[in-house]
Amino acid sequence: MVVDYPELFSAITMLSPFLVGLYFFIKPDTLLATKIASLGCMLHVPFSMMLHFYKAFGSDPVVRTWLYKFDVAFMHVNLFLVGYAWQMRLQVHQLVYNVLAIVYLFRSDPLAYPSVKTNIDIIVSLCFLETSLAILFRASEEWFATNVLSAAIVLLHNKKIVGPFSSSVMHTLMAIPHLVTLTYIQKNVDPSWGYM
Repeated sequence: MVVDYPELFSAITMLSPFLVGLYFFIKPDTLLATKIASLGCMLHVPFSMMLHFYKAFGSDPVVRTWLYKFDVAFMHVNLFLVGYAWQMRLQVHQLVYNVLAIVYLFRSDPLAYPSVKTNIDIIVSLCFLETSLAILFRASEEWFATNVLSAAIVLLHNKKIVGPFSSSVMHTLMAIPHLVTLTYIQKNVDPSWGYM
């Protein structure tokens, strides 16, 4: 059996943002909003790890594609929960956007049409940007830092700047914007806001 070590490291380095989320989730003084945002990441990570572990050890493109779809679907769950946590109320447009994105994802066939992955990347990027807009006017420095850093990290990954280990580096570095986001929510979301 041939092991794809860069994919193995990609799976392991997903623990980086997971541990940031877990830290906030188990801290006794963490606000509910911060716990909800932390939960989003913690729900996504197992699916991402499964995908990368499978890519490290497995070879069936159909299985890999289904794991990819679940990985991306739980990115949308993560982004929806973070968006909810910003204001502690349901944003119907975010719910509709994420549900439609997940429907598109599962109806698409990246194996037959590889260009579909570009569409999926664009949809996730727009969702990330939209989710973060809730803090643009409340904390423009945090918004700018999170989005510029996230864009740089994704660029590093997409351009394969670190070669086959670009995913590992991206996963490790994604802990930083995740930490900034959770810290901002913990310090700035009013726990008395409506829970809808």
